[in-house]
Amino acid sequence: MQSKWVGLIFALVLFLGGSGSLFAQADYKRYYDEDRLPRVRELMDEGHFETVVRVCDYSIERGQPSWEWRVLRFQSLAQVGRYQDAFEEARRSTALFADELAALLEIHDFYAELGLGDFVEEVLPLINQAAGAMPAKERDGADLVRLGRAALILGADPQTVLEQYYNVAKSQKAKGEVLPAGLIDAHLYSGRLALAKEDYAIAADEFRAVLDYDPDHIDATYSLAKSLQPSDSEAANQQIERVIELTKIHLGALIDKTVHLIQVERYEEAHLFLDAIESINPHYPKAHAYRAVLAELEKPETGAFEESREKALQVWAKNPEIDYL
Repeated sequence: MQSKWVGLIFALVLFLGGSGSLFAQADYKRYYDEDRLPRVRELMDEGHFETVVRVCDYSIERGQPSWEWRVLRFQSLAQVGRYQDAFEEARRSTALFADELAALLEIHDFYAELGLGDFVEEVLPLINQAAGAMPAKERDGADLVRLGRAALILGADPQTVLEQYYNVAKSQKAKGEVLPAGLIDAHLYSGRLALAKEDYAIAADEFRAVLDYDPDHIDATYSLAKSLQPSDSEAANQQIERVIELTKIHLGALIDKTVHLIQVERYEEAHLFLDAIESINPHYPKAHAYRAVLAELEKPETGAFEESREKALQVWAKNPEIDYL
């Protein structure tokens, strides 16, 4: 992980100081995005959120055109608990990329996760317009997945989305080691759709399909754990351990470890995992929710339960998941 970080920063230094032939080319900014964005996504997956923010700041300052720099920035800011900064970046992104479907989908999901209903409603017509403007003849597999996500957000029937978008994208054939655009995401979002419908076996199959292509895919590994949990908690826990092996900073996996420790009454260890989470994101709502759970189990008479519950609701005052937990 460290070597990737050093390599990326070294590359940025070269760009800061260089004025060679690459800069003379008309498409140097496009080259920069294509070359560096995959590496920044890796840093994001590995949990180097502050580094991602810094690299995004630099790339935005130099005028890089891709919408991903701003999306990665607000996603990373949210991961470390800088929710107001993340919100402000999401607002800027909405204005700058009002016709970019890929960006709008991520902005929508961010607003929805924070319970920002008015802003969710604001972005819906933009998603509808951007999806409708996508030429049918130019759609690749990645476009089909995005259109499927947009259709679901706008209220389409899930089975129709599966048949008309995700399955079509999944039908693409790999050419050697080169995977068609959207192939992995088609399986990933099919799995998420099945998981939402509690079709756990189907969901697990879809996530395993992703892992067949990319054994280290963190989202698929974590989602596979979720799909296995109802039927095989031991196998699910193995997948959680695998996520933590791949990236030490995965808030969902760390929360799941905390839940397991609470269930087996290993409360001191559970506190240590919550400490680790709060060292990354001191405002993470689920962490404070489980602080409240531990307070109720260990010292119900002290008022610590209500104090932790209130902290859990600071980010989104009406978050129904907190009291559910």
